[in-house]
Amino acid sequence: MVGHNLILWLDINLIKGEKVKKVIILLSALFFSSISYGETIKSMSSDKKIESVKNIKKIKVHGMACPLCQSKAEKKFKEIPSVNGVDVDMEKMLITLNLKKGTDLSTEKIKPIVTSLGLTFVKVVK
Repeated sequence: MVGHNLILWLDINLIKGEKVKKVIILLSALFFSSISYGETIKSMSSDKKIESVKNIKKIKVHGMACPLCQSKAEKKFKEIPSVNGVDVDMEKMLITLNLKKGTDLSTEKIKPIVTSLGLTFVKVVK
């Protein structure tokens, strides 16, 4: 849209000499930057699609009462090789695991980890 407006401006205000060259250079720069911006937007939207298919496990627990519990849970789950990231929400008593692509963590493996932290395993939500 910006490029279209500049072309109209150029048609209306056609000036001879160096100014035309400057306008053409400016127009070219805007055109190529808009292409780059469009590619960035496409890339961002494809990243969101990738995030939506990530391997996520959400574990509902009871007994998480303090930031120390939260910290211990994060540390313990980060030690597992198949875990990319951990998010612990104390208020919701929810531990979210971002697992590496193509890996899984069974409920049978999760339960002993949760109980070793002094927490009560409730269920795997997702």
